[in-house]
Amino acid sequence: MRLKIHRGSKEIGGSCVEISTGKARILLDFGLPLTGSEKSMELLQQNSDELVNKKILPDIKGLYGNGECEISAIFISHAHPDHFGLLKYINPNIPVYMSEVSCSIIKEISPILYGINYGFDNIKIIDNNEIVQIQDISIKPYPMDHSIPSSYAFEITADNETLLYTGDFRVHGRTGYNLDRLINSVKGKIDYLMLEGTTIGREKTECLTEFEIENKLYGEFSQNKLNIIVFSAQNLDRFISVYKACLRNKKTLVIDPYTAFILEKFQCLSKNIPQYDWNNVKIYFAPNRITEKLAETGELYKYKGKKISIEEILNNPESFVVKDNYIITGKILEHKGIEGIQAIYSLWEGYLEKEDNFWHPYKNKLKHIHTSGHAYPQDLKDFVNAVNPKKIIPIHTSFPESYHEIFGDKVVIINDREEYANI
Repeated sequence: MRLKIHRGSKEIGGSCVEISTGKARILLDFGLPLTGSEKSMELLQQNSDELVNKKILPDIKGLYGNGECEISAIFISHAHPDHFGLLKYINPNIPVYMSEVSCSIIKEISPILYGINYGFDNIKIIDNNEIVQIQDISIKPYPMDHSIPSSYAFEITADNETLLYTGDFRVHGRTGYNLDRLINSVKGKIDYLMLEGTTIGREKTECLTEFEIENKLYGEFSQNKLNIIVFSAQNLDRFISVYKACLRNKKTLVIDPYTAFILEKFQCLSKNIPQYDWNNVKIYFAPNRITEKLAETGELYKYKGKKISIEEILNNPESFVVKDNYIITGKILEHKGIEGIQAIYSLWEGYLEKEDNFWHPYKNKLKHIHTSGHAYPQDLKDFVNAVNPKKIIPIHTSFPESYHEIFGDKVVIINDREEYANI
C-alpha cells in the first residue's frame, strides 16, 4: 500500500490524499484551497489543464474528461468545500462515495450557495460503518463530530496494513461520543494515522462544548434587546444551540429561506432536528440571489405561511432573535444602529479581520460566543494515546513540524506530491 498527499500536507484546506496498491488507486477528499470565497470562485472558472499546471489539481491521467482513468474511486469525508470543492472537474465515470447529507449539500445546496453545479450522477451513498471494497482496498467510514453533520473518518485496509484518515473532527460538539466509538473499534490496530491538525500552532483559546455555547446564548438572549446572531447555517450543532436558547427564553427565531432549506436536508438525520414550520420559527424573505434561486425551483413558496416582515420585528424587538442575513441586518441597523441591538458573532474571529466582511466595521461591538469545529491539541494528544498508532502523518495543518513536539518520534512528515511507500 502506497500513500501520496496531493494537497494538504502543509496547509489547512485543499485536502486530497491518494492510497494505491498493485490493483487499485483511490482518493480521499478532493478539496478546494482555502483562498477566500472570491478567489475560490475565480479558481473554479478555470479549466482543469490550467489548475493542473498551477498544481491545484493533481496530475493524474484520466482524472478529468471522459476517458479511462487510473483512479478507481473517490471518498469524500464531509461537505465543506475544502474537502469536496474541486469535484466539478472529475471524470464522470469515477464513483464518488459520501454520506447522504453530504450528497444533499453538494448536489442541492452548493449550486444555490456558490452557483457551481455539482450535479453529477456518479455519487454512491455510504452509511456509517459500511465497508466498501475497491479491488484489494477496504474502506470503512466512521461518523465524526464536526461543525457540519455526517462527517466521516476512513479506515483503509490493504496489503495487511491499516491507515486511519481522520478527516476533520472534534470532541466537544453534540456528537462527541462518536470519537469514543471510533477508538473502541480501531485502537491497537492502526499502522498509520493521518491526523488533522487545524488548531495546532494557533493561539490558545477557551475550549467550550456546544452545550456550554447553548447556555451562554441563553444568558445573552434573556436581555431585553433585539438579538442578531452570526453563524453558519450548515453548522447544525450551532443552530440547535441557538434554537434551544431561544426556546428557553420563549423567543422566536427568525431565519432566512436558505437556512430553512438546509434544515430540510438535515431532517433525514433525526425527526428532532428543528424545521421551518415549528412554532417558534419565522422566515424573513431577504431579496438576494439565494432567495431568487429558491423561487426559481419552487422551494420558496412553501415558506410563505411563516413569513415575517421587518416591521413586525422592529415593533416587538425583544421577542425575536434574528439569524444574521446581510439584507435584514442592514435594515435593522438602519433603524436601530449597532447600539440599539445586541450582535453576537458565532464564527471564527479571524474572519472579522477581512475588510470586506460585513461585520468588520463593528468588530469591537460584537459579543463573541464560539467554539471550533476542530479538535484542540490536547484532545488530539488524548486521541493518539488511545488509538496508539505506529506512525502519525500530519494533514490539514499549517504547522506539521509542531507534531513532533506533541506526538514525539512517531511522526512522519510527507510533502505534497511525494509518494510514501513504506506502508
